Amino acid sequence: MIRINDIIDKVIENNPDADVDIIDRAYIFSARVHDGQVRLSGEPYLSHPLEVAGILADMKLDSVSVAAGLLHDVIEDTHAAPDEIEDIFGKNVLHIVSGVTKLSKLNYNNAQHRQAESIRKMLLAMADDISILMFIFVFFMAKLFYNACVARFGMITNFLSLSPINITCCPNLER
Repeated sequence: MIRINDIIDKVIENNPDADVDIIDRAYIFSARVHDGQVRLSGEPYLSHPLEVAGILADMKLDSVSVAAGLLHDVIEDTHAAPDEIEDIFGKNVLHIVSGVTKLSKLNYNNAQHRQAESIRKMLLAMADDISILMFIFVFFMAKLFYNACVARFGMITNFLSLSPINITCCPNLER
């Protein structure tokens, strides 16, 4: 599992003047509200938000986007309220987190309708804020990779490693 220090180091490497305090506070908040939750693989639930935030940091997104990556599911999966997110992290973080929460709460009749609606929502988000589009893309890709790895292996040792040339999910996939 990626560590918060690794994420903060990436953010500072990309932008030495970045507000890493918001990332640290988002990590602590997310860890607190997700305490005791586990994924199907048995890993702590916090591993997923950490992976999303790590990917966002790799993509050189700003501190607000990385913090939102750590918080992207706290409204729908925990007792956290939107007002609480806004009070602690500000309107920009709430805007991103709320956008992802609204997208995940939509009900669909079939997979094609769900996919079409996801694309429509991403395009609308892009018109509003490009960072939301990047965040939603990373969120869905991380979830896709995670679920594929869990389905194949039951657990993940190295969830996702990004390099400028390739994306490798589950390095043991060749087995």
